[in-house]
Amino acid sequence: MPDPLAGRLAAMLTGAPPPGGILLTGPPGIGRTRLLALVAQACSGRAVVLRPDDLPAPSAAPAPRRYAATTRALRRRAVDRPLVLAVDDLHLLPTDTVHLVEHLADAQVARLLATAPSSATCAAPVAPLLRRGTLRREPVPPLTAAGIAAVVTATLGGRADAVTVAELLRYSQGNPGLLRALLAAAPASGTLIRRAGTWRWSGRLPLDAVRDTVTALTGTPPTTAARYLAVAGPVPVPVLERLVDARTLEVLEEHEIIRLEPAGGEAVLRLSQPLYAALLREQLAPTDRSRLLRELAGAATAARADPVRTVDWLVRGGLAVAPGRRVAHARIALARGDADLAHRLAGAGDSVAHADVRAQALLVQGRVTDAEELFARIGAALPPSSRALRIVNLLWGLRRPQEAARVAREAFAAAQPPYPPELELAGEALALFTTVGGGVPVRSAPIRHPLLASTAAAVRGYRMIFTGRPGRIAAEHAADLVWPSMRGSAAACQVHALVLTGRLARAREVAAEYYDMAVTGGEPAEVAPLAMQRGVCEWWAGSPARALPFLREAAALLDDRVPYPVQAYVTSEYAVCLAAVGEGGRALRMLAGARAALPAGGRLRNHLLVGEIRVLALTGELSRAAEAAVRRAAGNLREGRLTSAAEGYYLAARLTGDPDVANRLAAVARRCDGELFELFAAHATALAGADRAGLREVADRFEAGGYSGFALEAVAAAAGLARRDGDDRGTAEGARVAARLTLACDGFRPAWLRFPPGPVRLGARERQACELAAAGLDNRQIAQRMGIAVRTVTNHLARGYAKLGVRGRQELAAALAPVS
Repeated sequence: MPDPLAGRLAAMLTGAPPPGGILLTGPPGIGRTRLLALVAQACSGRAVVLRPDDLPAPSAAPAPRRYAATTRALRRRAVDRPLVLAVDDLHLLPTDTVHLVEHLADAQVARLLATAPSSATCAAPVAPLLRRGTLRREPVPPLTAAGIAAVVTATLGGRADAVTVAELLRYSQGNPGLLRALLAAAPASGTLIRRAGTWRWSGRLPLDAVRDTVTALTGTPPTTAARYLAVAGPVPVPVLERLVDARTLEVLEEHEIIRLEPAGGEAVLRLSQPLYAALLREQLAPTDRSRLLRELAGAATAARADPVRTVDWLVRGGLAVAPGRRVAHARIALARGDADLAHRLAGAGDSVAHADVRAQALLVQGRVTDAEELFARIGAALPPSSRALRIVNLLWGLRRPQEAARVAREAFAAAQPPYPPELELAGEALALFTTVGGGVPVRSAPIRHPLLASTAAAVRGYRMIFTGRPGRIAAEHAADLVWPSMRGSAAACQVHALVLTGRLARAREVAAEYYDMAVTGGEPAEVAPLAMQRGVCEWWAGSPARALPFLREAAALLDDRVPYPVQAYVTSEYAVCLAAVGEGGRALRMLAGARAALPAGGRLRNHLLVGEIRVLALTGELSRAAEAAVRRAAGNLREGRLTSAAEGYYLAARLTGDPDVANRLAAVARRCDGELFELFAAHATALAGADRAGLREVADRFEAGGYSGFALEAVAAAAGLARRDGDDRGTAEGARVAARLTLACDGFRPAWLRFPPGPVRLGARERQACELAAAGLDNRQIAQRMGIAVRTVTNHLARGYAKLGVRGRQELAAALAPVS
């Protein structure tokens, strides 16, 4: 496949007027030589392409005479075509050849295409050519995330999840040479682990395997500035400038050793290559690391920089900091979402406050077992906020609802009404997801604790989805929450609320935005529910084929760090999608295994049962699925789970057309606040009443909202009724629309779909008459063209209109066009 960039650069080099030359720059391994070869190849059809070896060898003749002779020879060779001189590693050419190349380029005899590393652009012979405008710098672009994913598949023979691709992009910086070194070492070193056919990032860095490649990338001995950034991470510019000369920093930036970027409202400097930072840290002695950190802390104090960062450098530098000050700054770091920093700052203290903050930081890091050990050790001394976090962790993180309920009962018994809102929140989480907990009514008191505020957003999201009130959270925003796993759940609930309120296009947009942010953060517990929701959006759009890659990725991300409600939801949606693409047996085994692994006392068994019912329907067991769907919907209704009740009744209505089920669905829909519920009820009512007009209206509304699968079912049902009534035109029109909607669903048709027959084939003369009418000819002109009477033309068109399901000439072109 032609390279678009190579084609664009070749067009610039061979176009008129001459644009000057092009210098391909970038670090070692970025692919300068490969791109030069591609550009030269793209130029070869329009120009004469030469290499330095094609130039005359140096001689004793004076330079002007030599240059003139070379110019004449090259012009004779080029005839009337442009001449392109391709020079790899321009900075390494011998001096005599450099002078000749400069002459040919300046005299516009040849158009120069050259490469040089970024570090060579500030010195001769490259710098003078750039200053004169003889060459224009064109940085070689790094690989994108999509490019890295393709390289992983080609190299290792399997997909990588989005978090892994993001980590490979971060550590390789899109450099193909460094990526190759990482991938060569990754399986053996444990950097990448294969799970369910998907490669996952483990966090282990194969430093020994990439040492030489990284050293070649940097090209210069480590500087003091690089050592500061290696031990500290990002450093504010005013702080580093107190320790390192500003000009030195500029040179390092020009050589792409360091990079300036915004962070939290200030400009910071960081090492461009994370692997280089890791290698430098490894090389530094502990005493040197401590000294550098102390120097940074002194400069930060003088510059009045962020005190949290300053305290961190003091602590890591081995200086004493008052315990109360460390805990206070650890809490600030936790509120900012920096659990690693919070854990470091609270790490050495023995007080309850230190241990409490450490436990909270462990929660955010996904180390749920370690967090519970600390919470349990503190015991009765825990403040209400941490008791609530412990309950949530036992429930969602450790799958121990019975123990969570016991801790909750003890906490409520130790408190006095009115209960702290933090405990009420934990009680609500228990009530939503277990049959053993709950307790007190929940007041709407605000939650200010950062981790519990994240929990509250997720709990509220689930509650509104469960109780049929998605409209209340569809406009909420989860990006500012600090606990990644809860942020992912809250964001997923918002996306699903948009789906349920009829805003599928917006749901797709929001899901993609949240997903991209989560991938950048790199937490599987946050990415998994959002990958699932991207798949759910495609499922509700009617396409299992588009949903499957997202759901497969979500399933591959499941581990002990992912909250167990998310694990249940991902497993259910993935299994249903597998059934839709013909893997029903595998789907049922997956759901049965997930149900067996659930702890006693949880409500998530219900969701997996609903998944099994959907799989039964997709595999053709329609009567059994319909009966089970009605029973499960009635149970959900008794428990106040209106959304699940509505979805269950809707599935049963589509499978059976039962008026009683339609009436039950209508009653539930009236209690819900999403437009889609009302549309479900209208669809069920039209099916039960064999209402062709109602079905077509429902189909149009579904299609307008992007719900192509539901629209297809309604159109097919309407077309079936038209056929029953002997309405050929209605049958044909329905079949034509159904074919278009099937295409929008990527060919998917559920097992219960009574797909209408295709339109009756047009006779040869009927088709000819219709095609001429679609082209704009009137009946008289058609009669003349076909050599028949005008009345015969009228008859041909009438029969054609009926068979095609159209009402006039203006609809003929679309009806005659093949579906594509």
